[in-house]
Amino acid sequence: MKKKLKNYSPITNKLTFSQLVWIFVVGSSLGYIIEIMLVFLRKELFINRQGLIYGPFIPIYGIGGVLLTLFLYKFKDSKPYFIFLVSAIGGALVEYICSWVQQMVWGTVSWNYSNIAFNLGGRTSLYNAIQLGIVGVIFIKIIYPWFCIELDHFSNKAYKFLTIVFVAFMIFDISISIAATYRQTERRNNIKATNDIQKFLDYHYPDILLNSIYNNSKVIR
Repeated sequence: MKKKLKNYSPITNKLTFSQLVWIFVVGSSLGYIIEIMLVFLRKELFINRQGLIYGPFIPIYGIGGVLLTLFLYKFKDSKPYFIFLVSAIGGALVEYICSWVQQMVWGTVSWNYSNIAFNLGGRTSLYNAIQLGIVGVIFIKIIYPWFCIELDHFSNKAYKFLTIVFVAFMIFDISISIAATYRQTERRNNIKATNDIQKFLDYHYPDILLNSIYNNSKVIR
């Protein structure tokens, strides 16, 4: 007899918001670890690759995990080749959009694939799409079912409490990170602080701090 999952809908039912929260948190944390390992393998140095001001998180990975789940959940029973195509196309599109938004809003880029064959504006490439396709198949067929079962180890109270805590923390962390980096862009454009919020951001999140956190971002305007 199968164990009844008490904290969330089983994989055969609808997705829940709590599942997506934890997929985002775990994906963002794993992304941080992956980035540090890749840099170490290339340069033999431990270099911080935070994507947010507080905590070991790179939200693009968390967003990718959530979007993978939303994109692929309805196809979880489909053939692997079809899941591969959906994940490859959808993943490459998200990567392109995220790069474009970062450039338009903050005037920086964190990755550039111009030196890779079959790239699209340096924002994504065929190679990336193939990787994302493979990841999508592994994720929805293996990782996601396992992830759901692991969540069942938490009691209902602990599960709900931790979910609320992480939602509140992530909202704060993402909000302050966006505000601080946007203000840094204003400083680059010689826009002086004229209100208390700008002065607060200038004092608590100066360039020296932000540059140490976002050391992989390159200013292009």
